[in-house]
Amino acid sequence: MKNVRLVFGILALAGLALGLNVLVFKRDPFAFSVMLPLCFGLLCACAWIAIGVSRMVESIERGKTVSTVSAVVASLAFLGICLVLYAFVRHAGYSWDLTREGRTPLSEQTVQLLRGLDKEVAVFGVFLKAGDRDVQIRSEKARRFLERCQQHTANLTVEFFDPERNVLKAESLELGNLSPQGAVVLKCGTRRKVINFSDVNDRLEEGAFTQALIYVARDSVPKLYVLTGHDEPPLPAMSELTARLGEEAYVLEEFAINVLDPQIPSDCNVLVINGPKGDLQLPEVKAIQEYLQRGGRMLVLLEPWRVISTGVEHFLPMLRQNYGIDVGTDIILSRAKSTQEMVLVVFTPNLGLIGVDAPDIPRRGSYNEEHLITRGFDQNMVFSLSRSVSLAPEKPEGVAGDILLYSLPGTWAETDLNRLFDERKANPDEDDPKGPVGVAVAVTASTGVQVADSDRTRDARIVVVGDQDFVSNDKIRVVGHWNFLLNSLAWLTETEELVGVRPARQDDPPLQLTANQDRAIAWVTILGAFQAIVVIGIVIFALRRKYQ
Repeated sequence: MKNVRLVFGILALAGLALGLNVLVFKRDPFAFSVMLPLCFGLLCACAWIAIGVSRMVESIERGKTVSTVSAVVASLAFLGICLVLYAFVRHAGYSWDLTREGRTPLSEQTVQLLRGLDKEVAVFGVFLKAGDRDVQIRSEKARRFLERCQQHTANLTVEFFDPERNVLKAESLELGNLSPQGAVVLKCGTRRKVINFSDVNDRLEEGAFTQALIYVARDSVPKLYVLTGHDEPPLPAMSELTARLGEEAYVLEEFAINVLDPQIPSDCNVLVINGPKGDLQLPEVKAIQEYLQRGGRMLVLLEPWRVISTGVEHFLPMLRQNYGIDVGTDIILSRAKSTQEMVLVVFTPNLGLIGVDAPDIPRRGSYNEEHLITRGFDQNMVFSLSRSVSLAPEKPEGVAGDILLYSLPGTWAETDLNRLFDERKANPDEDDPKGPVGVAVAVTASTGVQVADSDRTRDARIVVVGDQDFVSNDKIRVVGHWNFLLNSLAWLTETEELVGVRPARQDDPPLQLTANQDRAIAWVTILGAFQAIVVIGIVIFALRRKYQ
């Protein structure tokens, strides 16, 4: 009987090994050449187990129970430990992210947003043909992601349904043309946002979900007035920025100050001055000043410009005198590369000046870890033709500010722009500010204006950046640019719960394998460990029989 059991054990291992080896080449688990050895191996394994159980019963009847029982107990104990560990991990919510982009952990901004959610948001997973295998995979991925989100808030309800089977619910959500790949719908009150899946994007991306959650959970839509009339880039030329801000529940509207009746609209949440190529007129500056004195908010993006040869500037002196913001008439340059690893990247190309003595080389700078806008910021930003922006040594009463972005030591702010452009020379003079040089600042100013239905007062808030084109169509896609802009707007509008590093949308890099490479990987992953264990087991068994 002992030898018979050994034969069945060897045949079982041989059958299973042969079936798995054939599977690697056939790639069809239901092929006859695969099923035959596998079934044969399983039958032999069952016979091996049956003989083993019979021997165990005979040993118990003969009173030889110690070794038999100990083996059974050890096996059951091992199985029990595995089950307990599985249950613990399953219910404790622990998981391991093995993706290259780190998809599993939620970003800081998403977690913060979920924890601060104070209203009920209903999330619906809508999938046609819910019984289809591919649909099940997509819906299961979305369900797991939403379950991770529910761990951080009690105000998120999740429901999955097939619109063909639940027509009334589909009609109530006003789905319209539903994507065949499915969709996730977020609904809060009267606000609704649909995230459609596609052949290219078949998963619920965290970035898209966060944007949708921000959109439906907002009490009101902040309105951004973009100043015009000074040769600023028009909004149609910034379509990428406009579309992205729309997804974040911001509304942009171009606006020109009437010099005959200068005033800022009362519904302006943030006044955006976006890269004017000339100075503002005095009535415009006065209107902006009055707006800020009422607790207004302003985002200023300034490209370097030459010193006005005739007349007197109005806008920059107002910023300096009233808010202690010192905007330099310069360009930040660098002379040599640095190996120091920092965060902010100030990239100043050669301005098209062939033969310039000090070529502009990418430089790295740093973020202010103390300010809410840049706290914990760990993404790169690429600035070109940046001018310096700093704080005056003595600021007016009630004004407080912080420099947000710095250039690296070794840079300088070139003030002789005439020499730079005309003679193509740039050398740090004694009067040129030396790095680290401020590139962006955030300032608050007390106004004494009482907030309605509150005991607090409303301060003016200003963010000034010495570069404008980092929000252009081709550069706003840089993750650091986008996050910095959104953080600035969130701080300006006092929606601090939206400040954070938003998840980047990551595309899966394609992995192209040849047929032989594919088989080799399958061979190692499927058969390597199994056959190694078999060989080791046979060797140990043979050695035990030899020396017993």
